[in-house]
Amino acid sequence: MLAGLQPALALDPARSLAQYHHTRWTSDDGAPTEVRAIVQTPDGFLWLGADDGLYRYDGARFEPIATPNPKHRHGSGVNALLVTRSGALVVGFDLGGVGVYERGRFTYLEHRRVRATVRAIAEDKDGALWVALGSNNSQLARFHNGVWRIMGADWGLPPGMLTTIHPARDGTLWFGRDHWLGYLAPGTQTIRTVQTSVGVGPGLAEDGAGRLWIGDSLGVRRFADPRSGRIAPGSAELVATASRWSHILVDHDQNLWGGGFGAGLFRVRAQATATRGPAQSRKVEGFNVKDGLTGEVVWAVFEDREGTIWVGTNGGLDRFRHANVMRQPIIGADSPFGYSITATLAGAVLVGDRKALFKAEPGQGLKPWFSDFNPGVICEGRSGVLWMFAAQGAGRPDRVFRVQDGRRTEVRLPSAPSRTRACAVDDAGGLWVTAEDAPARRWDGARWRAYRAEDIPDFSSVVANGAGRALLVRNRRLFQADAESLKPIDYGAERFFPGNLVQIRRDRGATIVVSSNGLTRLDKDQARFIGDDRLSWLQDINGLARAPGDATWVRAKGGVTQVRASDLDRAFHDQAFTPPSRTFSLLDGLVGSGTGALRDAVAVGGDGRVWLATTSGVFVIDPRNLYRNRIAPPVSITSMTVDGKATLQPQDVVLPKGARSLQIDYAGLSLSTPERVKFRYKLGGVDRDWVDPGRRRQAFYTNLKPGRYVFQVKAANEDGVWNETGASLRFELPPTFAQSKLFAALCILAGALAAWLAYALRLRQVSRSIQSRMQDRIAERERIARDLHDTLLQGMQGLMLKFHAATRHVPEDLPAHRQLESALDRADDVMREARERVRSLRTASGEDLTLTLTELAARADPDRKVETRLLTEGAVQSLDPIVADEIEMIVGEALFNAYRHAKAKLVVIEVTYDPRQLGVRVRDDGVGIEQAVLVAGGRQGHFGLTGMRERAARIGGALAIRSRPAAGVEVELVVPSSSAYRAAPRRWWDLRRPV
Repeated sequence: MLAGLQPALALDPARSLAQYHHTRWTSDDGAPTEVRAIVQTPDGFLWLGADDGLYRYDGARFEPIATPNPKHRHGSGVNALLVTRSGALVVGFDLGGVGVYERGRFTYLEHRRVRATVRAIAEDKDGALWVALGSNNSQLARFHNGVWRIMGADWGLPPGMLTTIHPARDGTLWFGRDHWLGYLAPGTQTIRTVQTSVGVGPGLAEDGAGRLWIGDSLGVRRFADPRSGRIAPGSAELVATASRWSHILVDHDQNLWGGGFGAGLFRVRAQATATRGPAQSRKVEGFNVKDGLTGEVVWAVFEDREGTIWVGTNGGLDRFRHANVMRQPIIGADSPFGYSITATLAGAVLVGDRKALFKAEPGQGLKPWFSDFNPGVICEGRSGVLWMFAAQGAGRPDRVFRVQDGRRTEVRLPSAPSRTRACAVDDAGGLWVTAEDAPARRWDGARWRAYRAEDIPDFSSVVANGAGRALLVRNRRLFQADAESLKPIDYGAERFFPGNLVQIRRDRGATIVVSSNGLTRLDKDQARFIGDDRLSWLQDINGLARAPGDATWVRAKGGVTQVRASDLDRAFHDQAFTPPSRTFSLLDGLVGSGTGALRDAVAVGGDGRVWLATTSGVFVIDPRNLYRNRIAPPVSITSMTVDGKATLQPQDVVLPKGARSLQIDYAGLSLSTPERVKFRYKLGGVDRDWVDPGRRRQAFYTNLKPGRYVFQVKAANEDGVWNETGASLRFELPPTFAQSKLFAALCILAGALAAWLAYALRLRQVSRSIQSRMQDRIAERERIARDLHDTLLQGMQGLMLKFHAATRHVPEDLPAHRQLESALDRADDVMREARERVRSLRTASGEDLTLTLTELAARADPDRKVETRLLTEGAVQSLDPIVADEIEMIVGEALFNAYRHAKAKLVVIEVTYDPRQLGVRVRDDGVGIEQAVLVAGGRQGHFGLTGMRERAARIGGALAIRSRPAAGVEVELVVPSSSAYRAAPRRWWDLRRPV
């Protein structure tokens, strides 16, 4: 047994072997055969050594563990297993050699002389390993601090192969083989022979008091003084010598277990192992193939941390554990018509099988009461008188018995019923009976009264509800019967007890109708129904019983369920309420299905014990003595499967890049009832809360993002005790190149470059469009200039010559002469301006913006009333003529406003030639512009500011006008270089400029 991993529980020694829950696994269930060794490691796994290798059991499956040594590949038998105090698993192979399995890895303890069959392994108090070898030359080997040492005759070993090694608590090492027993005292190097009779195949065990037991072909016995070989008086009589009891165990409660060759398993209860005791207390219980054991040859007996007993045989593996539902062995499982169960008012329980009636008084077991008949129907009155009906066959009246004070009297009633279905006794002492193909009847002590209903040949069930009153049920219809009449009771719905009728009961002033798919409570004039679609444990009900206190027991398809009566009452009234419950089923030892309709399948005695009848026998539950597993199960993450490739016992795993599918297998190592182990898990960064997978033992994830993750899993045993620490697994999913930060940065860069290219291409397209429009405007200006020169100016010049000629004919002293001269002077001025305009239309005006703006300022303020400064920054560039004109007009409007309206004393014009853009700014120190005007875009009826913005937009520029009260106005125009400059330097990467 594993040091430091002693079981905290043990099987109740008061129960017989037949009352434990027995489970068997053979090769049909995936279990190995010839199970020769069984141990449990601290992580909760059960390890099996079999003739075809090493297996690990987690409660759900038997997992073969392959060994990396070619000599010991799976298929090589394992004879011996040991769990060291450090928790390592030591494996002894049939083909020779010793291996250590720890943290998912095998390490071999190689030695040229340790190659024979390993028969036994033990660990002493110093942590040294002792190995019994199947060789006459190398019988015993010791491994300590990495060094092997072979023991032989120099240590006092006689010739022969050892079969067992047992380390005692006092540090003594015991050795055994056929017909020989020896020991090695602590601190000595000589193995001494014990002078005692030893049979074939000895096995050794130690009880809680440190006493040594031996089992072999001579039987099982206890040493009074093992070193002298003296046997304790009377102990040799415990187990017969019909077999070789080579494998024995004393469990946590000091029960003696053993198995051998050809006789199966035995157990001797603790009181018999302590003293000789009476003969009955020393009775040996057996369990063999006919009882369900997987094989007659027992190789190993082991008790795990939860007190469960495991037995390895030549046919597979067996488990014996607690069962809260106990079979009553006094009643066989061979009653063809089932069993009847009735609870009396005095608290006794009556159980009838095919030929006898048994009775269990409160706190006592079943005992035969009447052995010569089987009453199929029993009912009781308030006086404690029992009425019993025993069928005699079709066409013959039932025998009727009256039982009072334990005395049975047969009552010969006239016209006795045949094939009685149910009976009841009302408060007046009247006996109500329903029978097959017959009306309901009431016996008042002198005569029968029959009750018939239209279209109803008979009634199914009856329950008394007062003096001379009873409720009768048939075909989902309910009737109230009394001394005078039979009246149907209508609850407004035919479905008040849908399904097949099982029974009808009175309960605290209400009537409970039990049907196959639910319960109906009839209270006054209202019916309330709870169906199996709402509470699954109500499916296929075949019995209901009230227990003392506040408990109700419901027998149904899934087992028997315990629920508080007050909670059940609330559930009838509150459709949203789900009452807490606990169900006992096959996993608790309840074998077989219900006994069928119209026959009670559950009853509660006065002591609170619950009695159940099934097709496989009679069972009992003692609510006051229920087993509860208080040991939280160890939790282990057994494997991780990534894209179909599994890794056992994973730890700090780095997943392959681009992994898409992840499966994590885990186990909750409560092996007593693994079918009821529950789990919850969470993957940090993925699951917001704990996931409840029920009893599923895998977690699945797909398409995880790269990163570091922690997977956590917790488990609870069959009684809801959680291991809150659980197990965790850290793993990392590295990014692929496409998921890396570098790739993301490159994508961002590529996106930015694509956006810049798109912007540049769009800018180039717009620039081309602007250039094209400008060229069109220049061409239009030249056309207008030609037209003006060829038509208007030439015409005007001709008119002026004619007027000039006409002037000569007008005397100079006449006023008309002076007027004509003045008009001709004015015409000359107009002609000069017109020619200047025509010239400006034909000549590029962007050669020197500074000069143009200087002249513009001089024209706008010819008297020089306002100081005007012009500042230039950057290398002067030649401007596009259209842009230059628009700039001139925008600046002219700004100067006009500054000179005429702003009352400015200083105006500054700044021109900035930048490779990327042309900037022109005009600012003054005048009174500024009102904020409301700026927001509105100009004064109502004035279009100066609007025109400036429109001109800026036409040349692809941006115009900003800023002003604060008494702080002047600033007008800033920015035009992209591609639009402003006539010829800008072009680089290979500059896509914005037109070709």
